[in-house]
Amino acid sequence: MTQRDTKDRILDAAEELFASDGYVGTSLRGITTAADVNLAAVNYHFGSKEGLLAALFERRLVPLNKVRLENIETVLREAEQKAVRPSAGEVMKAFLIPTLEFKRNAPGARHFARMIWRAFLGGDRGMQESFLTRVAPVMQRLLDGLSLALPGIPREVLAWRLRFAMGAAGQVMVHDPEQPALMTGLRLSEEVMQKELLEFVIGGLEAPHED
Repeated sequence: MTQRDTKDRILDAAEELFASDGYVGTSLRGITTAADVNLAAVNYHFGSKEGLLAALFERRLVPLNKVRLENIETVLREAEQKAVRPSAGEVMKAFLIPTLEFKRNAPGARHFARMIWRAFLGGDRGMQESFLTRVAPVMQRLLDGLSLALPGIPREVLAWRLRFAMGAAGQVMVHDPEQPALMTGLRLSEEVMQKELLEFVIGGLEAPHED
């Protein structure tokens, strides 16, 4: 077994346990048991539980943030070249589509999404701050793009609308079709959920604003 295999197994086990039991509720012993490694392997690769969490963020967020930023910059650059305002819908799609595809296509990404969702619902401030620090540059650029697209809406109002949008996106990210539905009519395919989410979010962002 290569070092890479061992490292990935530890990360996969930690991601799943953090998602189900929370960061605070997960012990290194539980992670080593799930990954079938000894504690020395965790210390060698990550140094500590905090180092392990940082490596999880690095593995998931660095490539995702790269794609999202590139997409946003492409939308803004093309609008500038045409001397028009960017479309709020296109700016938002540049961010949301790779986010939703990440959940579907990256192995274990559902566990990562649930891990973050649990951290915010459970008030894990340490994990919240670690996550927000790493996504802040993307979110600021997203807000920049939306401000260009919707100049009639104050930036602070757009920031709140964006926060509402992230809450809706989070619901889709952690949706489990095997769990009982809260309401009837929630049995939608991933494709339909993505389409409905985009329409809902874009409609909310573009809604008229009155002082």
